[in-house]
Amino acid sequence: MENSNNRVSVAIPTYNSSQYIQECIKPLLSSKFIDQIIISDDFSKEEEYFKLTNTINKIKKNTSKEIILSRNSSNL
Repeated sequence: MENSNNRVSVAIPTYNSSQYIQECIKPLLSSKFIDQIIISDDFSKEEEYFKLTNTINKIKKNTSKEIILSRNSSNL
């Protein structure tokens, strides 16, 4: 029996990798066990971060899963 209070989160680190994020997230969106996806960007180039943000926003429109995008203030 599933407990509705249990939440599974997946964290994805990124750096200048906007072209791969959609394929990375795709299997997570179909999982019934994952409720939250956290994407942490390590201060990608501005253009890459813009592409990443656009891709994430498009994905968010088509899913009920919580997707959080954060960005480091400098490259670590």
